[in-house]
Amino acid sequence: MLMMIGLVGLLLTGFVLFIAPRGRFANWNDWAVLGLSRQQWISLHINASVAFTVLSIIHLFMNWSRLVGYIKRRSKLQVNMKRELAAALAITLTITLATILNLSPISLPMELRGEIRNSWERPTIQSAEVSLQESVGSSQP
Repeated sequence: MLMMIGLVGLLLTGFVLFIAPRGRFANWNDWAVLGLSRQQWISLHINASVAFTVLSIIHLFMNWSRLVGYIKRRSKLQVNMKRELAAALAITLTITLATILNLSPISLPMELRGEIRNSWERPTIQSAEVSLQESVGSSQP
């Protein structure tokens, strides 16, 4: 049950960080969700990840004999899992390569994330004034 709660925490913090604006905008504008700043969400996500990993290792350690027993029973049945293993490896390799090469449709979540992050940042009066000063200053001899 604790691992399930940890997984839900990872999903929640991951979603908030997925839609969060970039650091400079979040810091300048005191961006917060549920009263927590972007940095606090990052800290929660990292700590939840560490806790989930530690709990997973403890879970495997506590249930090691059951896992080994299950594997031995499956091997005695001589269930041929070569196709399943090949399919799992092929899917993992495809997703990994498509992510590294930034291929569609795998790249769509990251593109969406960029659009969401960019939507937070609208030009402010101050940045418009700086741009105007720069353009006026560069046109003078």
